[in-house]
Amino acid sequence: MKKYIKLKILILLFFATSAQSQSLDDLMEMAIKTHPSLRVAELKIKQQEILKNSGFELQPTDFYYTGQALGYANDNRQHDFGVSQSFELPKVYQAKNALIDAETELVKQEKVLTEVELKKMVAQLYWQVVATYQQQQIYATLDTFYTDFIKLAALRVETGETNKLELLRVETSVKNWQIKKNEAAKRYELAQRQLAYLLGRDNWLDIKIMELQQLSIDLPEVNAANHPLMQYYEQQKNVAAKQVTIEENALSPTFNVGYASQIFNGNAGLNLVQVGVGIPLHRKPQEQRIEAAKVAASIISAKAETDKFLLENEWKLALAKLEIIDGQIFSINRLLMDNLLESIGLAKKGYEGGELPYFEYLAIIEQVISAEIEKISLTQQYNEVVILVNYGLGVK
Repeated sequence: MKKYIKLKILILLFFATSAQSQSLDDLMEMAIKTHPSLRVAELKIKQQEILKNSGFELQPTDFYYTGQALGYANDNRQHDFGVSQSFELPKVYQAKNALIDAETELVKQEKVLTEVELKKMVAQLYWQVVATYQQQQIYATLDTFYTDFIKLAALRVETGETNKLELLRVETSVKNWQIKKNEAAKRYELAQRQLAYLLGRDNWLDIKIMELQQLSIDLPEVNAANHPLMQYYEQQKNVAAKQVTIEENALSPTFNVGYASQIFNGNAGLNLVQVGVGIPLHRKPQEQRIEAAKVAASIISAKAETDKFLLENEWKLALAKLEIIDGQIFSINRLLMDNLLESIGLAKKGYEGGELPYFEYLAIIEQVISAEIEKISLTQQYNEVVILVNYGLGVK
């Protein structure tokens, strides 16, 4: 029993937390500070904030001269030196400023979406690094076993206790193990590189390798209305409504006032005031633009409903998938605890007592290792779905 416990401890020791520096929270903070997509989002916000209140924009002021040519001696000529200004109703300027404010809120919401997506990618890669690292450590537990068994098989062939087929069998197992070990090492390297590149680093980061565990869902139920994507759509609809108002205001009258200093028949000091109203008589093109703007708003609403439907279904599918994977993990845990780990203890005892051939003992060890690797793989699959829920379907 003591030997069984020692072997179990040997396997579990590889899951110990390392003393490396960068935790998941550290990586999240680093991504938010350095990723170029968030820098772009911040610049878009800055650009929109610069435009605040710029909707109050008068048309160019006109300075003009009208009358008969200057420089002639005939005093009966008329000369007007004037200035005129066109302007629109206050509601037109207010609507333009409201559109600018709505567009500013839209780019802010776009930044929220970008940040949520970035956090999701960091979390996925972090736990992928953890999973592949621990798979490597599991494979490493077989190093000593295979080295000893190859030596033993070679010795048995030399002494004539068995034929070369037994040695080839062990060597084949070693080659298969080396292939899997190398694949695990490549997956770990790829995950490390992807994480480093995401954070703008050329070299690997020293990250804190936590014990791989099943993550928990932060939200008891999905509320699609609170999802950042839905809030983004709400702001898009707000912008579209403001755009409709802008188009409708284009049918409003414009006004013009002017003043001129007049010289008539040689007499200066006369004044001229003009007031005008511009009314759009040919309204059909603008009415078509208004209808097009309303259709654009309807398209956004339809897209929002479609994505809301997809989000709710994705939530349901995620929960169903989690239930299936959780059941698989439970089965493997039962297999390990109730059968394999006990079997390996008995097999070790039988092998050391000379009752069990070493290749049968090796086969039982490989079963345990395969089950541990499968458990890590399933746990990683489970966590990927949880990350999707927490960062993709919810707000974390």
